[in-house]
Amino acid sequence: MSKRFVPKRGTRGTAEYLYFELSMAQGPRAIGDTGENELLDFIGTAWLLLLTEDMNLHLFRQDATVGEWTEITTALPPVFDSPLPATARRVTFAFDQSARVIVVYEDDGLCYVTRWDAPTNQYVQNVTFAGHDPVVVFDATWAYDIPVSDVLLFHLSTDRERLVCRVQRELFNIENELHDYAQPVVLDRVTRLPLRYQALASDAVGDPLASGATRVALTSDFYPYPYLTLVSADGEAYGAMGHTNELYEEVNLDAVNADGEAYGAMGHSASLFTAEDGDALGADGEAYGAMGHNLTLVVYEDDGESLDADGEAYGTQVHTLTLVIVEDFDDGVVDVDGEAYGTMTHKEA
Repeated sequence: MSKRFVPKRGTRGTAEYLYFELSMAQGPRAIGDTGENELLDFIGTAWLLLLTEDMNLHLFRQDATVGEWTEITTALPPVFDSPLPATARRVTFAFDQSARVIVVYEDDGLCYVTRWDAPTNQYVQNVTFAGHDPVVVFDATWAYDIPVSDVLLFHLSTDRERLVCRVQRELFNIENELHDYAQPVVLDRVTRLPLRYQALASDAVGDPLASGATRVALTSDFYPYPYLTLVSADGEAYGAMGHTNELYEEVNLDAVNADGEAYGAMGHSASLFTAEDGDALGADGEAYGAMGHNLTLVVYEDDGESLDADGEAYGTQVHTLTLVIVEDFDDGVVDVDGEAYGTMTHKEA
């Protein structure tokens, strides 16, 4: 018979808003298992941390094949060995680049961090700071780049008015202010978006922050789009030309249009272009290799007769998620100098 776990309930805000002490994160297949050091080796498995009514921590891993959760009882940090203080709250966890567990909780206005210390090859609990509502996350879950990834620890200031962030590379010792709410708030969650994150907060009562009838959230800037590593047909790695996270905008700019009318807005964001070194792009019969152009957004928008040769206005055009691939000159049919192209694909445009 399966064991029954009863989660601890907490109160958030000044009203009776209840929550369960349960935290989820993406992580490795097993604690300390970095696999082949590919992205999915670090964030491809779902994990769950539970603080029960008896103040003990329990860690579970999901079997993606059958969807069942299995409690993990080995290779855990010492914070799992004994009950937490009766007043402990807001337990949160994440995995780091060593596929080790980082656990943070708040108790009586202080936040306690248990982390993996690589130089000594052991877990340590040597970081404590004043603050409320900690949330720890591994930013590779939205940045998709392990080598430059970091573990981020968000929390509120002691007066609950400022959102701050501490980072693993600084051993969580430096308080970096992100936003001043100018009122006491509750930090609910920090969730991932494609290439960025958002922080969700509520007011002191516990109601979600809103502007009129619209709920609001803090959203980070975009992370750099990671470079792709391509391999040619003969096993040689391509060189790379990277164009990352460019935002281009022109608004009401005269002399852009041939007929004297001003363009509206033009945006170009999150582009990546990769090509082979050497003669790969020559017109002398050498094979191209691969060219990729991803996540392109182009918007033309203007009133009147701009961007048109026949006097009609365009309106808005959007071009997204374009991928163009050109491979070796085998048996294709597109031709300039007598050589046949291989394949060209255009997807989700």
